[in-house]
Amino acid sequence: MAGLQRHRTLLATFVHISDIHIGEIDPASGDAKVSAAAAQAYSNTPWLDGLLGHHGRALEDLDNFVEGLRAEETPQLIVSGDLSRFGASGELKDARTYIQADIDLAPPTGNTFGLRMGKQALTIPGNHDQWGGAAHPFGVGASQYGAVFPAPLPRVERVALDANRAIDFICIDSDADVWRSTPNRWRALGAFQSQLQTLQATLGAKRDGEFRVVLIHHSWFQQRWILRMTAASKSALEQFLVQNEVSAMLCGHSHAPLLNSFTAQGALGTREVVELRSGSSAQFDSVPYKWKTALQNFPVRPWDPNSLIVHRVYDDPDALTWHAELYARPPGGFKHVPPWETEFALL
Repeated sequence: MAGLQRHRTLLATFVHISDIHIGEIDPASGDAKVSAAAAQAYSNTPWLDGLLGHHGRALEDLDNFVEGLRAEETPQLIVSGDLSRFGASGELKDARTYIQADIDLAPPTGNTFGLRMGKQALTIPGNHDQWGGAAHPFGVGASQYGAVFPAPLPRVERVALDANRAIDFICIDSDADVWRSTPNRWRALGAFQSQLQTLQATLGAKRDGEFRVVLIHHSWFQQRWILRMTAASKSALEQFLVQNEVSAMLCGHSHAPLLNSFTAQGALGTREVVELRSGSSAQFDSVPYKWKTALQNFPVRPWDPNSLIVHRVYDDPDALTWHAELYARPPGGFKHVPPWETEFALL
């Protein structure tokens, strides 16, 4: 880890997960319940991969990782959206219970796992959390997310580092301006200009000792015809990042991790911003053994392994430093993946 030989003081640790996609629990496996018809459709249709739901073993591994980290540090949890599979109230409640306490992956016999973060976890919704329980993106009614996670959006959550310094997490619902039965919904695009407008009316000038980080579901770097931000929202966000002196973005959505920086350009100048994108942290990341294609072959899927990011904020002699490192889930649980780490000064 570059630079760790110099004297530094750890001020905060954040475990950043995303896209856990908790579904209705199958007590036989602990996984998200899947009917035979749905399994056949998934095994033959790669563009349905985002509907698989959680993998019980991944939830166990995530619990074990956080518990191991807790033995040495005091981590706080950040979830950058898609807590649920279809946005059903029961799924969201199970996600909340898993984050705050424990859930039973084998009811009623008992096989409990959970992150036990209480109400301290910082969460935002993703596009799946807006579906209202339907097994398709067009939904069946109003989102249930706000009833289960009632903190308003957009909002600013301040995390104190010491008596004089704090990180302001600017929490954005990047699905706020996406309407049912529209192409933006089924293409999983993010539209959120109304959120930026609301924030701009309340955010003042950044003060000394205040550092700003955006928490959002959609990724700046996603550029395909699906999963990206709309052009208008991305341009508005670019101006917002410059105007409000944002240092970094934490996101998810694409199920592929990324640690990369970009130069945001606005009317007031430019700003270097670092995107820290977690992959899916608990969805199926290997093909279920029962699957077979219509040609009776075992399907091949190029899925990234489940992953998460550990962020640490250090007080260095010359600067306040943010260090991020990726952990992926090969056999045996989440492990650090060199050289997937980055470090930058908070400005």
